[in-house]
Amino acid sequence: LTIAISQLAGLFGIPNINTREASYLVLGKTLKALGQSHADAAFGLIGLAILYAIKYVTGRAAKKWPHLERTMFFLSTARSIFIILLSTAIAYGISHHNPSKPPIKLNGKVPAGLHGLGPAVIDQTLLKQLSPYYPVVVLVLVLEHIAIAKSFGRINDYSINPNQELVAIGITNIIGSFFSAYPATGSFSRTAIKAKAGVRTPIAGCISGAIVILALYLLTPAFFYIPSAALSAIIIHAVADLFSGPETWKRYWKVSPLELLVFVVAVLITFFTNVEQGIYASVGLSLFILLTRIAHPRFTVLGRITVRDAPSDSPEKEILRHIYIPVEHKNLRSKIEISPPPPGVLVVRFEEAWTYPNAAYFTDKIIEAAKKSTRRGVPLSTRKGERAWNDPGDEDFEKKELPVLKAIVIDFIAVAHFDSTALQG
Repeated sequence: LTIAISQLAGLFGIPNINTREASYLVLGKTLKALGQSHADAAFGLIGLAILYAIKYVTGRAAKKWPHLERTMFFLSTARSIFIILLSTAIAYGISHHNPSKPPIKLNGKVPAGLHGLGPAVIDQTLLKQLSPYYPVVVLVLVLEHIAIAKSFGRINDYSINPNQELVAIGITNIIGSFFSAYPATGSFSRTAIKAKAGVRTPIAGCISGAIVILALYLLTPAFFYIPSAALSAIIIHAVADLFSGPETWKRYWKVSPLELLVFVVAVLITFFTNVEQGIYASVGLSLFILLTRIAHPRFTVLGRITVRDAPSDSPEKEILRHIYIPVEHKNLRSKIEISPPPPGVLVVRFEEAWTYPNAAYFTDKIIEAAKKSTRRGVPLSTRKGERAWNDPGDEDFEKKELPVLKAIVIDFIAVAHFDSTALQG
């Protein structure tokens, strides 16, 4: 959404819009200045319409003629190239006689070949200015690369080593720094195209690199006439597929409403501030939810149901056994009778590791459950001088019908580990 909004000014050819401001400001200023649109809007809007038309037609054709599915895929993939070639040809026809004052905004001169070769020059001032963005850049770079690798690993039945992928990214970017290269990571679009083309080895990357180098040396004069509006249309079209629609929101709500909350917070903060703040807010909120779940995990008191088993070798002999399930089980408590454990026995289950953050919580829940279903074995003193300040007085009289607490059984089946603080509690 942020990327698409930042490209609207370029799509309509509106000048003097600072696209680095918050998205809501960029959107408002762009809509306010629509009257200043130039001929660029024709290239942008028509190009965007053609992109969607090609995508729609090739998609319908692939469904109608399945034997042409692969051909339609490549035609659909090449729609961006088609728009670039078409718009560049038209822009050249109307601008080559006076390239210094074209009627539309062009890409401009692109230096041929490789430039800035050699060790990177580290500017301390620049490093300080960019320091707030380091975590976001690294996080997005790593997440995208690992996500792509795992996605195609599942499709092609191979597994990846994330540590190895991180080493590969690091080496790639270290080498790229000697060529003033843009920070590299994985790409969903390029990977999907290569997968459809039948690529099986990494040597395809060498071929792609060779083509890029040839383009840098031979095709840069043509890059001058690429309309900026056409580039904006391609970018908007590319990121539009990344929008999360109502179906995604419904899935978040069904799986976990808290995930939908994190999603909404990230979108709103990104829209009204910037991407960095949105990422920090969503990560911080996710961490808070995780810590809250650890500190206040699910605690259940268990009851039992009787099950009759018949051995296969002696069907006439029945064996009775008990299965312990939560007393407040949502689905079963209305269908079958859940009996309490033997009198004076409390059976509880923890569904999280028993560690320092939740030790006190678990202890309090056990005491609360014990007081609710049992009474103390040794009554409190009735002498005024020996009664504690917090002695309710009549509590034992009110609970004398309850059994005496004899044992507390803790089901550790869901406890992965525990620490000394939990045992002390």
